[in-house]
Amino acid sequence: MKNEKLIYIGISFLIIGLLAGGYFIFLYGQDEIFLITGEEFIPFEYIEDGVPKGADVEIVDKIFKKMGILYEIQILPWVDAEKLMKSGTADLIFSISYKENREEYLYYNDKHRKFKETGEISDDTIWMIEYIFYKQKGREFDFDSEATIYETIKKNDYSVGIINGQTYFDEFWDIPFNFYSFKTIEDMMNSLNDGVIDLAVTDKIAGSAKLVQIGLYDEIEIASDSLYLKPYHMLFTKKSNYPNKDGIRKQFYVELSKMMESGEFQEIYDRHVLRESETG
Repeated sequence: MKNEKLIYIGISFLIIGLLAGGYFIFLYGQDEIFLITGEEFIPFEYIEDGVPKGADVEIVDKIFKKMGILYEIQILPWVDAEKLMKSGTADLIFSISYKENREEYLYYNDKHRKFKETGEISDDTIWMIEYIFYKQKGREFDFDSEATIYETIKKNDYSVGIINGQTYFDEFWDIPFNFYSFKTIEDMMNSLNDGVIDLAVTDKIAGSAKLVQIGLYDEIEIASDSLYLKPYHMLFTKKSNYPNKDGIRKQFYVELSKMMESGEFQEIYDRHVLRESETG
């Protein structure tokens, strides 16, 4: 995906909100646009024909319609999305995990912080990222176990593509790989196909969906079993100056919980994610 700013503004939400429940307009309705950002993760959040789509986008749309909040979505490379959160320009970010240095500008809860120790998933978890290696189709690597994967890469000094700014997981950084950093999954997969790098590491669902989108699904294949799983969330920034941001944040998670309890969240997730899994 090219590095471009893509925007969608839900102008009609005020009218819909009045019809669905005007008290949300009274409590939360503002002239200001609530800014949501994040990097592309098909099928969770992405741009198609200039319009944001995906499971997370649909979930946010339903909640903010009900709350009567006008919003805008900008899907950007991770480093640019993070800058918007750090500065308070954006109010909420899609698909983000816990990292201690993000405590300064993001609202985390105790389960977010303790996941690595306890393995207990927070109730607001949107999806689980599953890191795997990708390689050129037909190229052979002797990856029989996790130890063999890392030993083989280190021994042969294979180059590994990563996305700039993504945290991955601690064990991954402990190995002195020959890293190549890319701004987007698309850039990384194109470089893998061109032979610039030997391997690429990213999420299984998002990586395979991107390969389908850019026409490389028959050229690139999965090279390993799952390396690591960790939860992703939609989080609000502490730096936001949006009016009544604390009330909006609390009500957002109340509505998200209702969607999860009713089964609506799972229906949305299955419709988007299972479709991509079957395509891949």
